[in-house]
Amino acid sequence: MKAKTESDTALPAVIGIDIGKEVFHLVGLGTDGKMTFRRKIRRLGLKDAFERLPPCIVGMEACLSAHFVSRTLHALGHEPRIIPAIYVKSFVKGQKNDYNDAEAIAEAALRPNLRTARVTAGFGRGRRSRSTGDFGISKCRSHPSSAGGIPPHRDR
Repeated sequence: MKAKTESDTALPAVIGIDIGKEVFHLVGLGTDGKMTFRRKIRRLGLKDAFERLPPCIVGMEACLSAHFVSRTLHALGHEPRIIPAIYVKSFVKGQKNDYNDAEAIAEAALRPNLRTARVTAGFGRGRRSRSTGDFGISKCRSHPSSAGGIPPHRDR
């Protein structure tokens, strides 16, 4: 897959990921703050795409899937940063779309004093969710996403 690039020789210093259920939108920014690439990848191609990139800062908005993605990228040598959505909102330029969101996440990840979320360990998630007692359908669908999988949505 050929990426849309502004500069083919520049390597990204930071990458912003807009996480979706099936598709991730990536935007890479160089050390000068200019966009180096924009890419759309499927969930299953995430590991392959990041194995080909040099280790860098990877920013993503906080959600349950972000913890799984963060653990995967950390194992590949990248520096993941999970950023609360309220901090990303002020960096969005223009209309709201996935690429603009990913670019805003990348710009927010460059801030040195920005507070980020802690990455969860990956064990004990099921026990914690069952102990709350309130197990609605949205909660059932969201917990597997933190382990890397998203169950298919069924219409009734």
